Amino acid sequence: LPSPQEQLITTLIEEAKKLKVEIEGISEVGISGMGLWEFFHSIECWSPRNDLLTPVIILDQFEEIFTIGKGADEFIEALADLAENRIPVNLRRAVEAEEKIISCDPHLQNYKIILALREDYVPKLDLLRSRMPSVMRNLFALQAFDQRAAFEVVSRAGGEWIDDTVAGEIVEAVA
Repeated sequence: LPSPQEQLITTLIEEAKKLKVEIEGISEVGISGMGLWEFFHSIECWSPRNDLLTPVIILDQFEEIFTIGKGADEFIEALADLAENRIPVNLRRAVEAEEKIISCDPHLQNYKIILALREDYVPKLDLLRSRMPSVMRNLFALQAFDQRAAFEVVSRAGGEWIDDTVAGEIVEAVA
């Protein structure tokens, strides 16, 4: 399998194509061997209506990073560099040796990261604190919905396509 970094970049590109989102920057630089920090600092995403978009990286079932082992440490380091917006060591060395030029604003952070994991793995996030301190600053626990909250979510998400009767039926069926 490709590395988790390559999988994440490839998935973003594939999903952007499906949504007709144009990614500027990848055709000029190519993505081969590019890490997460360099990739997300090299691109701009534009909607079909020509609105600048902010990519949101959602890593669901993130607890698997603590169980899969192989390649996880390298991915965590790449993700930490991205989350903390710090230039990766290998890229910094290449720039200092004048082997590479960074053609982006290294201070710009035009992306968001969401890690979703089971509650029993939250204490393991402490293991990442030294490399990724921001991971512990914005914790949010999802609680179970009561029927009123579930109804509100379903009716709002359904918008004009789901009336209150259908929203109520969906909530009852799921409950």
